[in-house]
Amino acid sequence: MPSAAAREWFNVAGNADLADLRSREIDAHETALATPGLYARVVALNPDRWQIVRFTLWTAMPTAPVGDCFEMLHLSPPESR
Repeated sequence: MPSAAAREWFNVAGNADLADLRSREIDAHETALATPGLYARVVALNPDRWQIVRFTLWTAMPTAPVGDCFEMLHLSPPESR
């Protein structure tokens, strides 16, 4: 189970090539998935602010945190149906 979360973001230029940006983010995402202690990772484009936002869940607090890191005190599992 994850015990830490990290959030990072960066601005995207208004004239950015979104296809290229997507390709680079997919490559970075696949590389990140091999990181020890990584539990889950989500990458999204916030079109309101033209920012890439990354949320990462860790099994322990990362030793070299990127962005804002938080200790998770509780995580509710998804509801069973």
